Amino acid sequence: LVQHIGRLCDPAHLRDYGVSKVRRLIVPIKISMKITATKIAQWAKTKKAQVTLPRLIRRLAHTAGKPTEADFPAGDSTGLPGWDGELVSESGSPWIPKGTSYWEFSCEAEATRKANKDYEKRTKSTARTIRSKATLVTLSARKWSQKKVWLKKKRQAKQWADIRAYDANDIEQWLDQNAAVALEFAEDLGLIGPGVESVGRRWDGWSQQSKPLISAEAMFIDRQSTRERIVGELRQRTEPNQPELYAVRADSVDEAVAFVCASLVNHSDLMACTVVVTTPEGWRFVETNPSIKIAIAARPEIAESTRQRPPHNLRMRQDEIPP
Repeated sequence: LVQHIGRLCDPAHLRDYGVSKVRRLIVPIKISMKITATKIAQWAKTKKAQVTLPRLIRRLAHTAGKPTEADFPAGDSTGLPGWDGELVSESGSPWIPKGTSYWEFSCEAEATRKANKDYEKRTKSTARTIRSKATLVTLSARKWSQKKVWLKKKRQAKQWADIRAYDANDIEQWLDQNAAVALEFAEDLGLIGPGVESVGRRWDGWSQQSKPLISAEAMFIDRQSTRERIVGELRQRTEPNQPELYAVRADSVDEAVAFVCASLVNHSDLMACTVVVTTPEGWRFVETNPSIKIAIAARPEIAESTRQRPPHNLRMRQDEIPP
């Protein structure tokens, strides 16, 4: 059910959905979440970074250009043979090349040594017919002082259609353009956003409240069609110029929020533009970050407290239906 955002400020509008009570949620403490290149480089020293860096870049890649194919194995799959990432995009950006690109990631301290090793290995093992039409992307999560010198030298060799090189400074700038992805990464670094949570953090917190844990599969029993409809409708509604309200009914506010979050966790493109607003102050974060297209209000009164924001954005609110 979609309503114009202007009706959000009308308390009677909430009663139209049968709202009679609201379950209070615990709100995280608000602290700064500025992610600097130094913090990224420090994170790169951890074991966790080696298996989560591909996931971070995968989510960022879905917000740049127009990817049609993306394969960035993360977690347990990082040890599999093959490229660290493969991407096909209909358009390019400062962050991803147009066309086909092959990616290699590194968290090693000696960024140049690792980049040379990857370059030699991949250039030798990849047919020239493929290299002549593809871009090689080398990305280090460390600060890479020799990056520009290395890049200039490798481009002059003309072994690939193009070569790109990124380091922690580039990742910082990329995150600055993608608030939802930055929020989730900030949580991994121990930082918390101003009245907002990432979709992944919200789902993890809700699903781990019970023993055994609640799996997404259990959540979707007899609800597969509902999940598919929500994902499809949200994807459609991120395009129009007019903000909209998308209301979801469930047995409780918490369950409604959890269901939507669980529906989105396997869709990187939607995850990359969605946040959960946990306090009215969180709308300031949403309003100042145009890359956020979907804002999930954790409680009805949070949805009621929002103000009009520029187009290309969607509001969501969950109703608690009395028994």
